[in-house]
Amino acid sequence: MARRRSKASGSGCGTLLVGAVVISYLADAGPGFWTGLLVADGAVLGLWLLWRWLNRPKTPTAKDLAARLDTVTSMVGPSSGKHFEILVADLLRAMGHKARVLGGSGDQGVDVVADYNGERVAVQCKNYKRRVGNKPIREVYAGARHHGCQKARVVAPAGYTKGAQDLARSTDVSLYDEGDLRRWTAEVDRAERAKRGETGSPVSPPPARGQCPSCGARTNPADAFCTSCGARTFETRVRT
Repeated sequence: MARRRSKASGSGCGTLLVGAVVISYLADAGPGFWTGLLVADGAVLGLWLLWRWLNRPKTPTAKDLAARLDTVTSMVGPSSGKHFEILVADLLRAMGHKARVLGGSGDQGVDVVADYNGERVAVQCKNYKRRVGNKPIREVYAGARHHGCQKARVVAPAGYTKGAQDLARSTDVSLYDEGDLRRWTAEVDRAERAKRGETGSPVSPPPARGQCPSCGARTNPADAFCTSCGARTFETRVRT
């Protein structure tokens, strides 16, 4: 035990010595050094802002999701919980997956249940200011089995403690943070642009008037739904 304290003490003294040398050097630095440092910082910030501007969402759905993500993550805490759960569900739906918000006292630690690539997935959403610990992993792991889900996820913009990451690995719970949410938004943006033909992807021509957009059957302009397949008619879509 004495050796460990001595080692820690020596390491601390070394750190203090290095810190003192660095502070002394910076104190003696001339105005040219500080000017160069400010210019370099400004250049880095400018490049980062340019990158954000070039990679900003450009389609309506993705722009709406990105704006909501900015708003929700800026109002972290219990009051933002329901808004964050709805946002995560909307993101999953925009990516083409079915998602349902549960909420309430009987959710058993599961906020959203999604059908993701043929699997039923339990999702817990935690919009905290600090990194989350083990508790959400334990809750969603048990809640997934309660709701008959094959997979479990936790979505927390602030990230996770090392203990939470270790527990997630051993229980096969997937963890997602703010960077993943923004990547999901970018996926939605790319998919919408592809549908609109902005990325060179082929786009099907619009259906003719009086023709169902889903099955191609003839429809009555006065009908809101196709009598053959039940899909909304082209005229109804145009009006909305």
